Amino acid sequence: MSQSLQERAAGWGEHGAETVATTLEYLPGEPVTVRVRKRGIRYDISDDGRALALAGKPRGWHAVVERLCIEQGMNVARDGRVWVLVSQGRDLDDLAARIAELSAEVYDAVLDLEG
Repeated sequence: MSQSLQERAAGWGEHGAETVATTLEYLPGEPVTVRVRKRGIRYDISDDGRALALAGKPRGWHAVVERLCIEQGMNVARDGRVWVLVSQGRDLDDLAARIAELSAEVYDAVLDLEG
């Protein structure tokens, strides 16, 4: 049985990071990954802006992405990163999965803006 993200992060000490693979894809051969960074007792979980890097930033992208993020209790940075900052003790595996799903949803929604 593989270790949970929480268990792996416990071994990082005060600082560490890991890119987590998922079974989701933006498009064939382009997997959705999530970056988890630990800084003390805080964890920054994000898609590193990959959804927007692939989909582009057409007019209106930020409003669409912001709405999707608010619905899920997540954030969008000005550079397009979908992210959440949490304290130690949260379920990192669940949050990473939620960020991955949201990132895939963001990718699709932004592509729809161009159509």
